[in-house]
Amino acid sequence: IIGVLDEYIPDAPIAVEALDDMSVETVLLTGKDNNTAHYYERQLNLSQAIGNLTPEEKAKEIQVRKAQGQTVAAIGCSPTFKDALDTADISFVPQSAPPDLRKDAHVLLETNNIGAIATAVSLGLSWQSKLIHCICVTFLANVIMLGFSSYLILEGTAGEFHPLIPLISTVVSIIGLIICTNTLKVE
Repeated sequence: IIGVLDEYIPDAPIAVEALDDMSVETVLLTGKDNNTAHYYERQLNLSQAIGNLTPEEKAKEIQVRKAQGQTVAAIGCSPTFKDALDTADISFVPQSAPPDLRKDAHVLLETNNIGAIATAVSLGLSWQSKLIHCICVTFLANVIMLGFSSYLILEGTAGEFHPLIPLISTVVSIIGLIICTNTLKVE
């Protein structure tokens, strides 16, 4: 998570702690001097803080992290952070952000509570894991169906279509759909 801010946010320590518990690295990119950046780094227990950055340098820092294979989420509410927010894989903007930032954000927080970001990240990670599981189950079900269909074709007369193949295909698809639907339920 890349944070871009102009002032200290009271609930930020709670959000950073929750993100840290999820093994999410938190980084502050700011135009403020390095002493202020490092003060925030210590106060918030951030992974890293980088100061004296222009809006373009903040966006460049995000590009570098993305080039390293990192997924970058960013939060900010100042128009000077627009490039950084646009560069991130996902951008969070609090309710207090100006209208132009709010309309371009990936996630608009209907609160100014920055702790909501930790909840959103947690849900996103949970859905990502469940979606991967769902894809694997669907793939496995199709492999099983293909193998069984091949067996039925080989057991039958050469070139003869076995009448159970459409039924098996339908049953396997329905089972896969039920498993995926239950897997993707938000808890």
